[in-house]
Amino acid sequence: MLNIGVNPGGPKASLLKSQYGHNWFEEYVFDDGEVQFKCKEDDELHGKIKSSLQSEILSSLFSGRNRSLEALGIGYVVADISDYKSYPKEFIQNSIRILGECGRIYGKYENEQSSIPEGLWKYWRKCYGFGRYRSNGLKDNFEEILLENRLIKSQDDIRLTGYGLKLKYYNSGDPIYECSVCGNIQLVNFKNICTHCCNEAVEERNYGELSEQLENNYYRYNAGLLKGNPTRLHCEELTGQTGAAEASTRQRRFQSRFLKDENNLVEEIDLLNVTTTMEAGVDIGSLMAVMLGNVPPQRFNYQQRVGRAGRRNASLSIALTIAKGNSHDQAHYNQSFRMVSATPTDPYLEMGQIDIMLRFVYKEIFHQSLKGKDIGGSDVHGAFGNVEDWPSRRSLIEGFIEDESAICEIIDAFKTETRISLSTKEIYQRRVKNEFLVKVDRVVKDDTSYPQNELGERLANAGLFPMFGFPTQVRTLYEEKPNRNNNNTIQRELDLAISEFAPGSEIVKDKKVLTAVGVLGYKIEKGRYVEVDGRGNLRSLNRCMNCKTVYTEPVDDTCKVCDSSDIEAFEAIAPIGFYIEKDREPRDFDGRFEFNNRAGEVTLDPNSKLETTREIRNLVIKSNADPESGIVHMVNDNGGELFSMGNLEGSKAWVVKDLLKEKNRRVIGQGEYAFISSKHTGVITLSLKGVDKNKYEFKSGDIYQQAAFLSWGYLIRKAICSILDIETNEFDIGYRISPETKFHEIYMVERAVNGAGYCSYLNGKEDENIAAEVFISQLIQNGADNNLYSFLLNSNHKDCTSSCYDCLRDYYNQKYHNLLNWRLALDLAGLANDERFELNFRQEYWQNFFNGDLRTILKNKDNYTLEEDNGVFYLNSDVRRTLIAHPFWSESFIERILKSSGADVDSKYINDIIS
Repeated sequence: MLNIGVNPGGPKASLLKSQYGHNWFEEYVFDDGEVQFKCKEDDELHGKIKSSLQSEILSSLFSGRNRSLEALGIGYVVADISDYKSYPKEFIQNSIRILGECGRIYGKYENEQSSIPEGLWKYWRKCYGFGRYRSNGLKDNFEEILLENRLIKSQDDIRLTGYGLKLKYYNSGDPIYECSVCGNIQLVNFKNICTHCCNEAVEERNYGELSEQLENNYYRYNAGLLKGNPTRLHCEELTGQTGAAEASTRQRRFQSRFLKDENNLVEEIDLLNVTTTMEAGVDIGSLMAVMLGNVPPQRFNYQQRVGRAGRRNASLSIALTIAKGNSHDQAHYNQSFRMVSATPTDPYLEMGQIDIMLRFVYKEIFHQSLKGKDIGGSDVHGAFGNVEDWPSRRSLIEGFIEDESAICEIIDAFKTETRISLSTKEIYQRRVKNEFLVKVDRVVKDDTSYPQNELGERLANAGLFPMFGFPTQVRTLYEEKPNRNNNNTIQRELDLAISEFAPGSEIVKDKKVLTAVGVLGYKIEKGRYVEVDGRGNLRSLNRCMNCKTVYTEPVDDTCKVCDSSDIEAFEAIAPIGFYIEKDREPRDFDGRFEFNNRAGEVTLDPNSKLETTREIRNLVIKSNADPESGIVHMVNDNGGELFSMGNLEGSKAWVVKDLLKEKNRRVIGQGEYAFISSKHTGVITLSLKGVDKNKYEFKSGDIYQQAAFLSWGYLIRKAICSILDIETNEFDIGYRISPETKFHEIYMVERAVNGAGYCSYLNGKEDENIAAEVFISQLIQNGADNNLYSFLLNSNHKDCTSSCYDCLRDYYNQKYHNLLNWRLALDLAGLANDERFELNFRQEYWQNFFNGDLRTILKNKDNYTLEEDNGVFYLNSDVRRTLIAHPFWSESFIERILKSSGADVDSKYINDIIS
C-alpha cells in the first residue's frame, strides 16, 4: 500500500482521483485522514519503489562529509537504540554518522562495499587508542548494536537499511560544534574528536558565530533554507547517442518550450550535459553559462564551445574551463592566451591529392552507369542498392568504363583547378581501367572489414567513394534488437569500440550504466533484422611477446624486429557489434563506473608492403604505393589475458560467462580471443642510412634514443604541416625497430582510413623536390629561408627547455610530452642531412641552452656548477664530477672521454639532467 498523507476531501485527493482513478489503482480507501492506494501491479513494484526511496533519502541525509544535513547544521540522524552496551550514546551516534557518510547504505550502489570503512576505524582508534584494526571487541559490539536494532541486515553486511533512524532538526539553543582544523560542523560531540579529520579539535560554538558561514553555504541556499524555495536543477544528456526524437524533445524543453500536456515545473531542463556533438551546429538557444570539463584540443574547438554562451544580446554570460592535471591542460592553464586570443589556423581545402579526387570520379562513374535503372536504396553515399546486388551491377559499370571519352570527361571535370600533375589519360588507364573494378570486387567480398549492407556506404568506408559524415569504421553496442523505430544503440569508431565496448567495460548513457558482456551483430534480411555471429571472420595472428609486434601472416621461429623466439599465436576478431545482456536492468549512474579494457597503441604491420624507396643524403624514405599495402593495427588483448568467450545458447551472441548476471545460462564452445582494429592507409617510414660507429651506438631498447627519434618524428610532422598547410592531426607518429635493418625507424601513418595520399606524395612520387624540402631543408641551418630550424632558434621560442606547443607538443601526443626534446630532434635532422654530423653539444642550439637555461635549472635544483672543457660539459658538485653524455654516444666513446678527464668522473645523460 502507498500511503499519501492528504485530506480526503481536499484538492490533492481530487487531483489524484481525476488523474489516476481506477486506471492505475485497484481501489482507493479514505481512512483516518490518509488516502491509501493499492497498486494493480505486483507488490514487487511497491517493494522496489520503497527500497529505492529509502536509499535515496539516506544518501541525501548522509550526502558526503561536507554536504550531510549535520555538516550543514540543519539536523542529524538519530538511531532508535535500546541498549548501547556501555558505550556512550554520542560515540555510537557519531559512528553511525560516519558509516552513512562513507556510503554504507543498503541498495544504493551495485557491488558496493559492506565492511567497516577505514574512516570509521580511524575514528575508533582516536577515541579509544587501540592499534590498527584491533578494536578490543568494539567492532563486534558495534555490529551487535546495529543488528539488534535492525539498523543492518547482518554482521557480514554493514550497510544502513534505514530502519530505526529518525531525523532531529537543529533548534535554536541546541549545542553546535565546529572542528578548528577542517571546519566540520557537528551537532553531536564525543571527546571533542572530529568525525571528519579525527583530530581532537572540536569546539562548541555559539550559533551566531557560525550564522554567516551557514547562510553563505551553497548547499543550504539551493535547498531553499535561506530563500524559502529549493532550487531546481534538472539535468539531461544531449549527445550523439541520444535518439533523434528524444534529442529534439530535450532541446525544446531546454529552451523552455512546452506542449500543452507538459508540466514545465517538472520537465523544463536547466542544464544539458553535452559532448562535442554541440560543435556541429545544434541550436540550443542563448546560454547563460558554458562549462568545459577539460581544455579542448585546439583553439577552434574552444571557440565553438564557449561561443555558445552570450548570444542573442545576452547581457551576461560565463564560460568556465576546468583544467585537469595533465600536461595539455596545465600548459594552457599557464598560457591561456593560446586558447583565448591566439590566431587560429586558417581552414584549408586539399586540392593536390589524386586519391581524394578519384573518390568523386568513381562515384560519378557509378552514377552515370546506373542512371535510369530501377535501383533501390536511400543511402546518402549513393542509391546503388545493397552489396548482394553487386554481381548484377558489375557488367553495366564495366561496359561504361570502356568508353574512354566519357570517363576522361568525368576526370577533367573533377581535375579542374587542382594541383594534380598526372594527365587525364594516365589517370584513366592506370587508376580507372586497370584498378577500379578490382578494388570494388575485393571490398564487396570483405564482410569482416566492411560490414555495411548498402553498396554506396561500404565503398565509402573503403575509401573508394567520398564519405558523408563521420566516422568510418563504426561499430554498435546494442541495448536490444534494433528495428526501424528504436535507437537504443551506442556507436564508436572501431579502434575506440574495441576498448570502450569490450566485455567487462561499463558505458554511461542517460544516467544508466550499461555493462558490455560480449559480441553480437545484426543484418537486414528480407526487410527484417536478424542476428549474426558478432565475431565476424576469425583471424589467426602472431605476436612477439618481447617487442609486442603483431603479425597478420605466418611468422618464422623468430621475430623479424627483435629476433626474439617468444612468439605467441592467438585468435583475433574485429567484432561486427557488441552485446549487452538482455533483461539485465542497468544500474543508475552515481558518478562511478568500472575500468574499461584498453587497447594498445597503433602499430605498423611488419608485412606492410613499402615498395617505394628513396635515399636523400643520409636519409632512407619508404612508403606504400597505395593505401591497401599499408596496414596498421590496434589490439586489445585484455591485458595479455585475452577474452574467454563462448556462444550463448539460443543466440548468435558470444559472451564472457563470468560477466552474465544469470549465471545458469549455458555457454558453449568457449575460446580465447583478442580484439583487433586494422586499417589500410598511407604509411611512410624514415631511418638513417649510416652513422660513425666509432663514436655512436644505436641501441634498440634505449628509452632515451627512442625519445630522440619520436622527437624527430614530431618535428618532421610539424614541417610537413607547415609546407602542405594541413593540421597535425592528419598523421599518427610511431617508433619501431625496422624488420629489415634492425635499426631505429620512425613511421608516419595517415589517420584517415584509406589515407589521403599525403605519404606517397611526400616520398616524391609526383614532386621530386618535396621530400628534400620537408625532411632535410626545413630542419637544418641555412637549409631554406625562414625554415623551421630558424623558428626554433628565434627569440619567440627561447623559453622552451625541451618541448612546447609551438614545436613538438599537441593534444594527441600527451603521453610523450615528458620525452620530447626539440634539440635532440635537430641532432637527428642534422645526421639525416650528413653522416659526418657531430652529435655533441657544440651546436648553436645546445650552446644557447647550456649557457642559459641549464645553468639556471642546475642552480635551482641541485646547486651544481657547470664546466666546459673543449666542447665537453661537466657537472661539478662537492662530491663528484659528472660528464654530461649525449644519448647516442657509445660506451667506448664515453670511456675515452672519461679517461682523458682524470679520476672520479662518472657520466649522466642530458635527458636525466633536464628532467
